[in-house]
Amino acid sequence: MKIDITYTIIGTVLPGMKKGTGLGASTANLDIALAKDLPPGLYTADVKIGQKEFAGLLYYGYNSLSKTDCLEAHIFNFSENIYGQEIEIITKRFLREPIKFKNREEMMEQIKKDVELSK
Repeated sequence: MKIDITYTIIGTVLPGMKKGTGLGASTANLDIALAKDLPPGLYTADVKIGQKEFAGLLYYGYNSLSKTDCLEAHIFNFSENIYGQEIEIITKRFLREPIKFKNREEMMEQIKKDVELSK
């Protein structure tokens, strides 16, 4: 499925399980109810935090590490603590549908490919 859709999500960053940090891809977790109209998958996105804008990836769908559905943004070149802050995410380009990974290594390899594909 190839979908290019501009979709805006505004929400408060929630604490996560910190599993993305261990993979070298920290994420800002949001309430999945905010994505009710967004088809599941991975998107390139612009992320606004206050007056600053960053490039990143937005994922909505099943998370193989937490075994739950999730809505999370990986913000490129960003490492600040933004728990409890409101952020705005604007999707730009659909990259792929959700994938169920067999192990951590498989997921880490796909993350590297996704970051490269987003450029």
